[in-house]
Amino acid sequence: FTSPRASLAYSLEAARSRLSLNANFNRNDIDGFTEIFDPTLGATLLVSDSGERTTTGFGAELELGTQGPFGVTFSLSQRSIDYDGTTSTSLFDQETYRLGVDTSFDISPVLDANLDFSASRYEAEDVSMTERDTRSVTFGLTYAASSITTVTFSTGWRRIDSTTNGLSEGGEWSLGVARDLPRGGLSVDLSRSRSFAGARNDLVATWDVDLPAGG
Repeated sequence: FTSPRASLAYSLEAARSRLSLNANFNRNDIDGFTEIFDPTLGATLLVSDSGERTTTGFGAELELGTQGPFGVTFSLSQRSIDYDGTTSTSLFDQETYRLGVDTSFDISPVLDANLDFSASRYEAEDVSMTERDTRSVTFGLTYAASSITTVTFSTGWRRIDSTTNGLSEGGEWSLGVARDLPRGGLSVDLSRSRSFAGARNDLVATWDVDLPAGG
């Protein structure tokens, strides 16, 4: 077989709950340049090599209270990338595990809240044999100020412990406003996030325009 791949998805839904399972497998040849995401640099790299790459993963999600004012979602996922026959030090085996618990509350017809917990572990067979553990908790609010304007706010704490970058921990927050326009939408988001490299602040403005279809 050339570049075999397979995926499987299963879903079971009841009156107020939903169970979802998925798994995937993908193997492809590397012959020349290939794009990879380097988690240490936080950037996409173009690497020249030859060999074989195998990507596998699975996920499970259980949603409770899908039709009520209170809901909770439990999630579990795993993803691994394995290389065979390659020589570049930028192509290394890696594996990521993640656990999550997300809760949602309908406070009023125009105000929703959420409280989310997550934990993940990253292991890489790179030059430094990197291991990284991440824990986070986030509280958020979504307010429908009008039929066309939505305001969102979140605040939380993230702790990242890495064998290569040491300990990074601190607060995170975001504030956003989105407004529907007659032919699109406008949104502005201000946030402070944290990674193993430290904290960063971002200001993003987006203007979406629906263009008329040509005839």
